[in-house]
Amino acid sequence: MLPLGRAMLADLPTDAPAALEATQGEGPTPGVEASLSPTAETLRAASRDSGSPERFEREVAEAFAHLGYDSQLFGGPGQTDVLVTAHLSGDSKYSVIVDAKSSASGKIGETQVNFDTLKEHRAANSAEYILVVGPGFPGSRLAARAEAHGVGLLDVETLISIVEHHAQAPLTLQELRDVCSRVGVVESGVLEKRWSAEKRMYRLCDRVLRQLATEAASADAVTTGALSAHDLYLIFRSEVENPPTPHEIESVLKFLSSEIIHAIRKVGSQYSILEDPGTTARRLNLLAASVAGQASARIR
Repeated sequence: MLPLGRAMLADLPTDAPAALEATQGEGPTPGVEASLSPTAETLRAASRDSGSPERFEREVAEAFAHLGYDSQLFGGPGQTDVLVTAHLSGDSKYSVIVDAKSSASGKIGETQVNFDTLKEHRAANSAEYILVVGPGFPGSRLAARAEAHGVGLLDVETLISIVEHHAQAPLTLQELRDVCSRVGVVESGVLEKRWSAEKRMYRLCDRVLRQLATEAASADAVTTGALSAHDLYLIFRSEVENPPTPHEIESVLKFLSSEIIHAIRKVGSQYSILEDPGTTARRLNLLAASVAGQASARIR
């Protein structure tokens, strides 16, 4: 249910109905790319500003804060540049020391990474993982050494890609752990399936609401304006090459009929809509605003 909740809060459309197949592309949500481009450009520029390393350190700290981490900026002598922590319960909690390396040439060489010092910083901060962030890490020798020392190399373009995807399909800190725990060269591809799954649920939430609204508007004596999960599956499977599974449809219906969302209701095995999808979107926007008002990713 958690991925589905994030799906609805992040991206429930309020405009005219759209067929499921019309949104099969994975491009950026309108307005998202433009709003993030200054951040991307700032990160790129800072990664090449070797004369002001603290500038890149702060930009990296802000990027991790945007992802939902508690991001502490240090950067002083004998300290890690950034310490990011995922404040999760029990054994799920983890921390990462992040070393931000800027270079005017756009390349980080072997001599710029001191693996022994990084491991000392990890021990001093009781962190689980180490990431080095820089404009680029060419050459196989540095990657091999990083892997041998248990260090991840995260280039700035990959970090930007993760931040931009996060604006469109937010992942949990537990899911983002897959990036932080990588050693050697870190690639955003490890998260691609999860991003795709998130976006798939966004589209399905919208499609279910629209279909139930359409059914209510054209009710007959047989359906009485309501549809079962099986009915929806039969409708959707003919629309796209990769239709939603019955389990995915059931998950959406359960979420939409929950007490806090109450956009639809279940009677027997059938579901009927209780309001215009735009009203559901407004309720979720208010819920999102309330949550955002209580939580803030911060840099310290």
